[in-house]
Amino acid sequence: MLEALDSYSGESVADIIHAEWNTNLETVLSILKANENSPFRQRILKSIISGPIDADKLDYLDRDCIHTGVSFGGDIDRGRLLRNLTVCFSTRDGVLDVAEIGIMEKAHTVAESISRARLEMFRQVYWHHTVRSLKAMLTFVVRRILIRLQNENKMDQICGVLNGFCLSPICSPSFENKATEQSRTCDLLNATVEQSVEYDESLNIPYSHLSANDDALISFLWRFADELGKNVLEMIRHRQLFTRVAVLSHSIEESRFVSIYTRFREERLRGYFPQQETRRERLEEMILEKCDLHDKDLIYDRMQGKVPLILFDVPLKALRDPPAKEALWYIPEEKLGFSQKDIFKKYSVAQSKIQIESTVFDRMVGKIRVLAHPAIQQQVLEKMTSHEIITCLLNT
Repeated sequence: MLEALDSYSGESVADIIHAEWNTNLETVLSILKANENSPFRQRILKSIISGPIDADKLDYLDRDCIHTGVSFGGDIDRGRLLRNLTVCFSTRDGVLDVAEIGIMEKAHTVAESISRARLEMFRQVYWHHTVRSLKAMLTFVVRRILIRLQNENKMDQICGVLNGFCLSPICSPSFENKATEQSRTCDLLNATVEQSVEYDESLNIPYSHLSANDDALISFLWRFADELGKNVLEMIRHRQLFTRVAVLSHSIEESRFVSIYTRFREERLRGYFPQQETRRERLEEMILEKCDLHDKDLIYDRMQGKVPLILFDVPLKALRDPPAKEALWYIPEEKLGFSQKDIFKKYSVAQSKIQIESTVFDRMVGKIRVLAHPAIQQQVLEKMTSHEIITCLLNT
């Protein structure tokens, strides 16, 4: 993606990096992809942009708190944190073991407050039930697109088209007005998609009041979606969201949560999209049967078009297998040293476990939800309890 040429400017991100900072792409990638075998410098630089106290988190937590009106990130003492930043490193058997940006122990509480703020932002904002409803609807659309493209052996083509979409100027909200942008978006999408993947152009997506970037994504997905997917995209555009009929938390029912979460995560990591859609369809059939909603055609007619009736959502942050091992590194007061001889003595750093992209984080923050189309939500709630619905999900 960094090397792909933009269709509007003819430049790549790599060209801009070189022009603005006189840095080549290989240097950037050596930092972004640094690991335990990388040189000291690359590992330190990577920890500044990706870690428990990286620059990105200090930026977005503050901005997101301001724009959403919550206070979780507002109490981080950034001045104390920055004054106590240091480089933490140690060796083991003559080999560099740890090399990361860390802190002095007296700023340990401040650093932990960043993790607490991030945890609460996920609970209250990023994984809010309305956000997760939208995510479940988009996941349904994308999953069906991927299943179809897998069956037609067109996965490589869609990856190329997606890269072009992500790097094209249609994603920039800098055009003079939205109507002009949407017209340009359709032209660019048509030219790009027709070169790679066939799609049904008999339906044109109408104008919406979504933001330009959101609408560009909906328009992109529309080109590949089947009938059910297009109807779900229309629901998103008109903010007709699926609503909760069952919720499951790890803290309330650990064994049931772990069973569903583990199975879902395994399928997600392995790309088992057909299995997940089959599971969703079975869940839908079971709920409709228990609620005496047997005649799906009548329901569809009443809703003026085919749509899924039941969705489920399992939030995942741990998208690597095994999940990354993260830690906040710091220099304890007694290890800091009080003379020049002490400063670089062996094993002078300590760690605190930080959950960033682990399954533990998912279980602490995420909730498994079953969602129903608003047209049948009331009937489902009248016939079934949350526990019974989760039992149906377990049995799929």
